[in-house]
Amino acid sequence: MSNVYLDSSVLIASQIENHPFHSKAKDFLTKLHDQNCVFCISPLAIDECIYVFFKYQRTGYLGGTVDIRIALKRITYLSPMYINIVWEESALFSIYKLIRKYSLKSRDAFHLQTMQDNVIEYIATFDTDFTKLFEHNTVKSAEELLR
Repeated sequence: MSNVYLDSSVLIASQIENHPFHSKAKDFLTKLHDQNCVFCISPLAIDECIYVFFKYQRTGYLGGTVDIRIALKRITYLSPMYINIVWEESALFSIYKLIRKYSLKSRDAFHLQTMQDNVIEYIATFDTDFTKLFEHNTVKSAEELLR
């Protein structure tokens, strides 16, 4: 049984039926569930989901028909383990080092630090910014669990 960090890109796509990656996200999550993976979600990923759901509603993107309450409720159906970053002064410096070392955006560095603090090896994401982390073997794509 492996812990898998769920990035907002997969969560968002799984909740919006006309999202270009909706079917892929649903299939991905189903296969990971069938492999008995434990889904891990951080407040940062939920924050990103809520932000994007509101943005899609406001702008009408993808039809703008997201019912945010229902989407969030469906995310809870994944029975995730809610995790957080370990907040110590050293975490701020660690995040800065991750940004510099891997040329990450700050939010992606926060996700990586959260994974490292919680000893999570795999991430389910459609975000190509994590590719460099896969190449450095810093984290692994959850797709590896399905091979």
